[in-house]
Amino acid sequence: MSMHSHKTNKTIAFFKGLIDKDNVSYPSGVGKWLQPVLKDISFGRIVAEIIVRPEMINTHQTLHGGMTSLIFDEIIGATVYCLEKETSFVTVSLNVDFLSAAKLGDTVRVATVVQKNGNTLVQLDAKMYVHERLIAVASSVLVSTGKAKVVV
Repeated sequence: MSMHSHKTNKTIAFFKGLIDKDNVSYPSGVGKWLQPVLKDISFGRIVAEIIVRPEMINTHQTLHGGMTSLIFDEIIGATVYCLEKETSFVTVSLNVDFLSAAKLGDTVRVATVVQKNGNTLVQLDAKMYVHERLIAVASSVLVSTGKAKVVV
């Protein structure tokens, strides 16, 4: 089935019910800690927002690069999860370019898009913004573990 299929996807339908809701109990510990607010979702795409909190900043009072990578990895992983594959997928590469900074209290918006949706590999691109200002871009490859997907 093509990436732009309109088939019924139960996972996406579930997540659509979470759009604009906060305090959602996400399945991953990282998701619970990040507290993303889902803004939009479709097959192969997610848009989410996260507020930069004190524990996420570096000594320059801006979003730590490791946190930027963590945010990308979590939202990218959720995007792959919503592809409704039969096996679990894990990140094998995550390349991040840091273009500008987000400050304490800023809301970062992450937008992901699947570029290649294969049976064993999935490649995605993602962008992070503060308002309309692009602050980071990422590219990631995830590989199937061959093990049954954990359903939450």
